[in-house]
Amino acid sequence: MSDLTTRITALEAYDQAIQRNREGINESFGYLEQSWGMFAAVYSGQAAEQFSAMFEASVMKMRECNEAMAAIQKELQERIVLLRNLDAAHGGL
Repeated sequence: MSDLTTRITALEAYDQAIQRNREGINESFGYLEQSWGMFAAVYSGQAAEQFSAMFEASVMKMRECNEAMAAIQKELQERIVLLRNLDAAHGGL
């Protein structure tokens, strides 16, 4: 296996790890949002309003984080394709 092929394999493993982490985070966050929805339905008052504002800010940060991770993953996948093409053009050197 060439050095380039080894690097491509490592980058593909990294891409898969990013995907697994994104899926796990999104699943866990989905459960949290669902729980908050049920809790918010029965929780009221000033404390509820303050917590709600903080929770919504967290939701926004989580979405921003997910978008950033998706952008990183997209860039990584594009680089992997370029490296594969380079490796194929050089016969797996």
